[in-house]
Amino acid sequence: MFGDDPCRDAFKAAAEATRARIRRDRARAPKVLKKVFTVVAARLFHPSLNATSAWKAAGVRDRALGAVFKALTEVSLSRYIAAARIEVAHVLMAITDLDLASISERVGYTYYATFTENYRRLKRRLPSEVPRERLPPPLIDDETSLEAGRGLLDAAAVVRYVEDLLRIYPTAAKPIHIGACPDPEPQIIVDGARGDRLEAEDLWRKIRDLPFAEQCRRVRRFLFRTTVLFDLLRKVSRWEGRKSRRRGVEVAELALISLEGSDRVFGERIHDLRALGWAWLGNAHRLALDFSSAAAAFERADREWSTPRPQRDLSVLAHICCLEGLLRMMRREYGAATELLDRSCSLFQQSDQARDEALALIHRARIHIYTDEPSEAVEDLREAAGLIDEDEERRLAFAIRGNLANAMALAGQSESAAKELDRARQLNRAMDDPLGTPKLDWIDGLIGENHGDLERAKSFYQGARAGFRDAGEPRYFGLVSVDLMIVHSLQDDWERVGVLAAKTLPILSSQSLHSETVAAVGLLAEAVEVGGLSRRLLNELRVALRQDPLAM
Repeated sequence: MFGDDPCRDAFKAAAEATRARIRRDRARAPKVLKKVFTVVAARLFHPSLNATSAWKAAGVRDRALGAVFKALTEVSLSRYIAAARIEVAHVLMAITDLDLASISERVGYTYYATFTENYRRLKRRLPSEVPRERLPPPLIDDETSLEAGRGLLDAAAVVRYVEDLLRIYPTAAKPIHIGACPDPEPQIIVDGARGDRLEAEDLWRKIRDLPFAEQCRRVRRFLFRTTVLFDLLRKVSRWEGRKSRRRGVEVAELALISLEGSDRVFGERIHDLRALGWAWLGNAHRLALDFSSAAAAFERADREWSTPRPQRDLSVLAHICCLEGLLRMMRREYGAATELLDRSCSLFQQSDQARDEALALIHRARIHIYTDEPSEAVEDLREAAGLIDEDEERRLAFAIRGNLANAMALAGQSESAAKELDRARQLNRAMDDPLGTPKLDWIDGLIGENHGDLERAKSFYQGARAGFRDAGEPRYFGLVSVDLMIVHSLQDDWERVGVLAAKTLPILSSQSLHSETVAAVGLLAEAVEVGGLSRRLLNELRVALRQDPLAM
């Protein structure tokens, strides 16, 4: 696995000791769980191993067996896997001079941040806080360093120099300023096997506040031998897009730029990566409500995917279908959106990507809500809940449970909705999400309204409204205000309805909405002006808002 790696024997010894403990646990486990331990022991250091994939590989479909496993080992399966990996990492930290990023990769972590978080949870301190004896690094001769700093090396020599630095300081090497180099823009190659992840994160920290043109110039200078920078920028585009639609599009374009000149590194795989990059750019345009640019980006993604080659990554096609399905959903092309998400779910299942399949199911459930099929949404969300480990994917589990409670409430399943809501509140208490509580209060208000308990409904709607106001979410504030108006109308408190409508209409009018919803808002505005408010108008507006993907 590690060739002539001098740390191989240390890793082998630590791994065997950990696997021996797993085999002892297997020996005392009931028959239905034995294969789970076998899978964990065999695939312990494979990056794809998690609780969900272990249950699936073992052929276990009864999620209740998770409680049996926990009773046997005193921890969940996800924590059991993490503990086994961290123990091996702890040994390597004690007896080798490997850097922490390399250790995290060897014990099966794709992301260094996940390794540090699991280490902190289990060892009560960060791995960087553990004292280590390190061998002094070899030196690069001073003359080469001086020449590089003065810009006296040619482009090829600069690349060799930086590669030497990365081999010696894999997590700390920084881009070298090139002065009078004959090639004004040499491409600095970062060794993907060593310090690429931290280097990519460091690069983004340095450029994230720079003008877009300068960001493009700097990204073009680096050629990573793995997809780490591309993957990082795709994720950042989603985060940035939530704050600024324009920035989301720019960062998605940066992700595509990071692939420029990578043909010789990734070979035929470059077509999969470009297809995925164009799909994410299409998604960024979708979030910016630039549907024509989004459609053009998805067409480009389809062309890249269709390029003839021996092998194609089905998971890339799954992502393209899922993201394009979201575009169709926002354009209210629900039939086409459902077909794309159906295909996406199937492809994610074939690729054994349970988390992404769960996300696609959530999106498909939203379409069922928009098309007034909440019972169908309940089935999709129940299936999504069965695909993830709640201890490992707490935020995703919260999203599933909250949406499931909402779908059940809309379907009239108030008792089941209340149970799911309790579970969602438990998950929310473990997170720091300012929108979590008002969203759950909103659903609690809907349950109260369905039960005919109007005072309870009013109380929770008011709490949700205050929470959205404090969180600076005018869109949600406007939506829950409509529900609160309906409750006041059911109590024949039309004076209060009029006051709420006057405060809410400017907020709804300022939002991006589909034409049908805009028309409903306009009718309500006319009714307020002439004093002709009615429950029918309020209900029509609520239906229009629930069926409008732009409203949510």
